[in-house]
Amino acid sequence: MAEAVEVEGGPNFVGEDTADSSGDKAEIDKAQTIGHNVMVYRINDAFFFGATARVSLILERLAVHPKVFVLDFRDVPLIDSTAAHSLAGFTARLRRSGTIVYFAAARPSVRAVLKRAGLTMPEVHYIAHAEDAKPAAE
Repeated sequence: MAEAVEVEGGPNFVGEDTADSSGDKAEIDKAQTIGHNVMVYRINDAFFFGATARVSLILERLAVHPKVFVLDFRDVPLIDSTAAHSLAGFTARLRRSGTIVYFAAARPSVRAVLKRAGLTMPEVHYIAHAEDAKPAAE
């Protein structure tokens, strides 16, 4: 026999659903550079498989991969295992092109999922803040 379970309280992981003003996720997932050799990609909200495809699309549009790529997780409350495994393939492609990959500000629960997907040293480096990756590019 099935049982119903109700959960109350706790953090709100999913914000109100609103339309993007431009129809492009770029307003939510921001790519920027720190110096000219470091690209930072910040994700705002839960990170699922589809978001990994958007990160890959940005790199495909670049003529030259950056020396350092930082994925900023500071606003990511959770990640699913499918996204984490997809990131493993993504980071492997970056490493083959000579790019150093950093994951910044990942919460302990997010970091645990990433590590279970094999995203550990030397594939990726974990740092407290995206700006901490700048010395690696110099």
